Amino acid sequence: MSEMPLFEKKEQPEKKEEAPLPSNMGAWQRHTTGFGEKFMRKFGFEGRLGKDGQGIAQPIATKKRPEGLGLGADGFREATTLKANKEIAKQYNKNAGIQTEEEPKKKKDWWKDSGDEDESDESDDEENAVSATDSDVDNEERTKKKKDRRVFKTLEQLLQEQSRGEETDEVKPIVFTDHTGRQAQSRVWGENDLSSVNRNAVGFELVYNLESLTSLEESRLLQLGSKNRRREETKREQQEYAAKLKAQIDAHTEEIHNLEAIAQRVRGFREAAEPKDAIDVLVLLESLQIDFPVEYYRYKLQQLVPSLLQPALLQTFAHWEPLQNAHAFSELMDHVQDVLWLDAEEDEESRLFSYDWSDAPPKPRSDESHFVVVHAFTATVLPMLSRAVKESFNLFDDTHFANYKELLLTSRRLWDSTIVMEKLTKPVLQKIKAALNDWSLRAAVDHGFFFRTLLRFQTLLPGFESEIFPLFTTRITAFVASLPSLAAAREFISSVKPLYDAELQSARRSLFMLENAVLPQLARGLREFEVDPGNQEHIETFIETMRWCECVDAGVMSALLEGEFFNKWLFVLYSWMHQPSADLAEIVNWIEGWRSLLPPALLENEYVQRQFNRCWDIVNEVLDGKRVVDPRSFEKRTSYISVIQSRRIEEKEEMLRERLRQEARETSAMELRDAMAMWGEKNNVELTQLENRTADGNTLYAFGSVEFYILDNVAYVRSKTAEGAWEPKSMREMLEMNRQMEEDPLD
Repeated sequence: MSEMPLFEKKEQPEKKEEAPLPSNMGAWQRHTTGFGEKFMRKFGFEGRLGKDGQGIAQPIATKKRPEGLGLGADGFREATTLKANKEIAKQYNKNAGIQTEEEPKKKKDWWKDSGDEDESDESDDEENAVSATDSDVDNEERTKKKKDRRVFKTLEQLLQEQSRGEETDEVKPIVFTDHTGRQAQSRVWGENDLSSVNRNAVGFELVYNLESLTSLEESRLLQLGSKNRRREETKREQQEYAAKLKAQIDAHTEEIHNLEAIAQRVRGFREAAEPKDAIDVLVLLESLQIDFPVEYYRYKLQQLVPSLLQPALLQTFAHWEPLQNAHAFSELMDHVQDVLWLDAEEDEESRLFSYDWSDAPPKPRSDESHFVVVHAFTATVLPMLSRAVKESFNLFDDTHFANYKELLLTSRRLWDSTIVMEKLTKPVLQKIKAALNDWSLRAAVDHGFFFRTLLRFQTLLPGFESEIFPLFTTRITAFVASLPSLAAAREFISSVKPLYDAELQSARRSLFMLENAVLPQLARGLREFEVDPGNQEHIETFIETMRWCECVDAGVMSALLEGEFFNKWLFVLYSWMHQPSADLAEIVNWIEGWRSLLPPALLENEYVQRQFNRCWDIVNEVLDGKRVVDPRSFEKRTSYISVIQSRRIEEKEEMLRERLRQEARETSAMELRDAMAMWGEKNNVELTQLENRTADGNTLYAFGSVEFYILDNVAYVRSKTAEGAWEPKSMREMLEMNRQMEEDPLD
């Protein structure tokens, strides 16, 4: 008996002859370069569909997924679950020799017969709706997992299974994955007919044993290599950790040496025989910052400031006079700020040494250096300053004022406003108030110097505007009224007016009251002044009045002239122009002469320009021969007080009109009625039209309880005065009026 080879090569099946291709194939690309055919042949297309070119024997069923539905969502069953496609797949697998697991039969419900069950199965397979129960989805997932499960078997087990199936006609080759080497490899066992292998052949058992031993040794070598690699990795990690510990030990050793050096330096500073002042402490702390920057911020050496700086401050300011030498305090504060206080950039750098970056979220850091410095100065320097201000400060001493101003500005850099107000500002305000209360006209003092000196504190002390200005205004107006002449009053006001701060409302009010103290005397002089073109002997009275423009506001002076001078001056001009023998050139020279007596600032005032426009209207009336000027308007008696009051009313009305115009611009092209309707809806107020009711020919409306009419896109509301005049109001004002009327209907 001849020995059979271990493996035999299996004969390949003969390739079937392909049917001839149709003559019109590819006619669609007759006008191209054949790109479609070339492109399809790259993917294995040989002229016909199907593995053997047999074409499509049966059409494949499809089903549309609903719009917006993702793959696998809501249990949607794909086209592979359709009954027609299952039949095609089953037939294909059978032809290809692929074994498929039979689907588990559904449990038959006892109330259904076989016919109903078949119909339900067909309807489930053919439906296009997205519906499936949770149990169906779970069964499909379990079936899929079962199909995809990989089973690992030894070669011996595969051979045993193959030997049990030797009675079959054809033995398939076994494809398995070999994991014995460094890389997994796919191998084929049984490419030939394993049933023809003689297991008793010479060398079969030896080959098998050798392969088994080789596999075991390879496995053992791989395990040893893995152990060696893990051992090397552990060794490397331990070396890195040891190096890290060594670096930490070195850093801690250096840090300990630095701390010992710091302690020795601080100890030597404290044990020095000679007393130390504040500058010496700052020099020490600055040297620690430069030589040991990490330790200074990490261990917060600024906490040494109270114990070192407080005794030094007491030594430095032992014989200090704050009101004589404020520069020493401000200079020391400059050094303290440079050494101990951190700016924004330095504060960020210090956080690198003291901040724990493991904390989350990061918290804002406060400057502890500022706190300890404030504590040291509060305990030592602040009592000295407070005692000096309360006991020694002289309001009228220029040296004291200059040093107090410097002390106050420096103290605001160190302490907050509450401490400065309580310790340094209030005592001075009390001194000023006491001085004003003790002042009298009979006091033997320089009154001008007294008031000018007190005005120096208006911008320096925060409480001056509310606590001092009312009493100060009363005293200074009384002094101006007591002056013997207008010349003396003008000289005093001219010296005081530049000292007033125009930014303060109380200062502007005080200055206005000061000007009003002399206005009655100026008005009396203009009222008694006689305008006569033929007699200019008393012109000096008018010239003296015009000199007050240097210290009185131009608006007030224009009101004074309009109320006390211009009416009688225009009446004289009107009478002169209407004389038969009037010389026009002489009259024009007379007018220009009066204009030259007015200062330029007064000539630029709009109210003065109006009066000169009236003057030229009189001249033009005579030249044109038309009556346009009513001489009775010049005979009307007025006063500067009524003129000022009427101007204030005009200003308020102009402000109101401007506000209404602004609201009209904001509403754009929208009608006021529509805008108010929207405004009412927003604020729960109803807008209605009052039937058959008008006011001055205009339709009346009701905005809640407020009646109004609209004229030129402006709302007019009846006022509460006795005359009951209609006044323009804004929508906000009408809303507020409606609210008040609802709260108090009887109002």
